[in-house]
Amino acid sequence: MFGKLPSILEAVPHYVVDYQERPEPRTETRWVDRVTTDGTWSGNLYDFYRKIIQKLFSDLKVPFKLKGAKRVDDTPVHEALREALINTIIHADYTGRVPIQIIKRPDMFVFRNPGIMRLSLEDALRGGTSDCRNRKLQKMFQLVGIGEQAGSGIPKIYRNWSQQHWRLPAFSEEVEPDQTLLAMLMINLLPEETIKALDERFGSKFRELSDDQRLALVTVALEGKVTHARLKCMSTTHPRDLTKALSTLVRDGFLESDGIARGTFYFFPGQPPNGEVDLVAQNYNFFDKTSGSCH
Repeated sequence: MFGKLPSILEAVPHYVVDYQERPEPRTETRWVDRVTTDGTWSGNLYDFYRKIIQKLFSDLKVPFKLKGAKRVDDTPVHEALREALINTIIHADYTGRVPIQIIKRPDMFVFRNPGIMRLSLEDALRGGTSDCRNRKLQKMFQLVGIGEQAGSGIPKIYRNWSQQHWRLPAFSEEVEPDQTLLAMLMINLLPEETIKALDERFGSKFRELSDDQRLALVTVALEGKVTHARLKCMSTTHPRDLTKALSTLVRDGFLESDGIARGTFYFFPGQPPNGEVDLVAQNYNFFDKTSGSCH
C-alpha cells in the first residue's frame, strides 16, 4: 500500500492501476487525462487513491452548506464515489491478470477490479456482512480515516446514488479473466421537464403517487412502456411492492397493460408502444464490454 513500484511488482507481477478520463459519453479509447503505473510516481495504492479521488471529485456540483460556521463540501455523491474507489482497491485480486481501472466520463463512472465478488449482490446490498479479499488494506484505510464500517459500502453507494434520482448503480461480473465492474450513471430517473409534463397531464393525482409509481410513469413517458423487470432495475423496492404499484396505476387509470405474466408491459391509455420502441436501458453500453441484466 505504501511501497514503490519496483518492489510491488516483485511481489505482484501483474499489478497495474489505471485511471482514464474520457471526454464524451461513449465507449472509446481516447482519453484526456490518465494516471497509470508508468514509473513517474510511486505506483502504490495509497498514492493512487489520493490522486484519483481528487480527479473523481473535480467538476462535481457541490451545494453551499454550512455546519456551524464551517462550509461542508462533502455530499452524498462524494461519499458514494469514495466508497466505490475504496471498495475497488480492497476487494481486488492482485494475483489476477486484469488491472484495476477507473473510468470517468461526463455521464458515468466505471470501477473495474480483478476478481469476482465473494458475496452475492443481494447479501452485499443488505449490508452488515463483509468478506473482504484484502482485510489488511481495509484496516489501513480505516486507520487513516477514509474507510467505513465493514459491510456498509455498497448499501451506502446505492442509497446515496438513489437520493440524486439517478439510475441505480449496476454491478457486472466477468470470468476468464475474473473481474467485477461497477457502473455509476448520472442519468436522472425523474427529469424535471418530464415531471412537469406529467403533472400537467394528471394534475394533483400525479403528485399524490408514490416515488415508484411516478418513476413508472416517467419511464413510460420517456421510453413508451415500462415492465416490472425494468422498474426493478431502477428501484430498491421489493418486487412484490412494485407489482402492487403497477397494478394500482392500472386500476386508477394512469396506465393500461398488455401481455401475459413476465411478458406484461404497461403504457399510457390508448397509446400502446409500437414495434420500434427500443428501451434506452437495453442499448446503453455501461462498460467497454457490455454485460449484466439490469442495464
